[in-house]
Amino acid sequence: MVPRDGGIFAFFAFLALAAVLFWCYRKVKGGYKPYFRQIPALKGLEEAIGRAAEMGRPVHFTPGSDGFDSGTAGMTLAATICLAHIAKLCAQYDVRLLVSNRRPAVQPLTEEIVRQAFLAEGKLENFRPTDIRFFSDDQFAYASGVVGVISGEQTASNIMLGGFYAESLMFAEAGATYGNIQIAGTASTAQIPFFVTTCDYVLIGEELFAAAAVLSVDPAQVSTLMMQDIIRIALVCLIAIGALAATFGSDVIRQLILK
Repeated sequence: MVPRDGGIFAFFAFLALAAVLFWCYRKVKGGYKPYFRQIPALKGLEEAIGRAAEMGRPVHFTPGSDGFDSGTAGMTLAATICLAHIAKLCAQYDVRLLVSNRRPAVQPLTEEIVRQAFLAEGKLENFRPTDIRFFSDDQFAYASGVVGVISGEQTASNIMLGGFYAESLMFAEAGATYGNIQIAGTASTAQIPFFVTTCDYVLIGEELFAAAAVLSVDPAQVSTLMMQDIIRIALVCLIAIGALAATFGSDVIRQLILK
């Protein structure tokens, strides 16, 4: 007897997922704008940068401790996508943007993202390469550098997006001590409580990836986000049908999944 391992169901589920993704991409590419709930932290970005402009003080941004060579690279990628929008706002409002990096591979990318944002706004003369700083691969050397920037440069806003570890509370505490508006976002569940208690706005878990998709306005990313919502609805419906069927003594959904 052939054992049931769910292979057939997984195959057809994969085909369905690919079909939904293709359909979503075609819709978005054709101009369709899906509805996504408002994320308060995204509106907070304009507040934070606007406050820095009013005070004549810089904005600090860090994409966290992770690079592009680990399982958490998605958080760093999402952070750099958000950085493009942040740099654009800073260029529009003539606000100095300071970026602190821990990973060498992230340094040239963030520098080019900020430079391109200022160039697109016709403010290239306001771009300072020395404001995009690499401190160290060492966790606490990097943390010391970030705290030094927040205190020494007297920043008005502190934006922390990406993967963080024990240094998260050090950054948030320094920002709070110097009166910064603070926006944080991470999918590192162990660090979320520290951000929630010390920051004004927090992107919790997958909200970081959703924010990157919304801010990028890239059809591929927006369609992926749209597909995820459709799949969630389908899974909830499947669970509800399975629970209802089990209530009446039928295991048809279980048998379907195990095929």
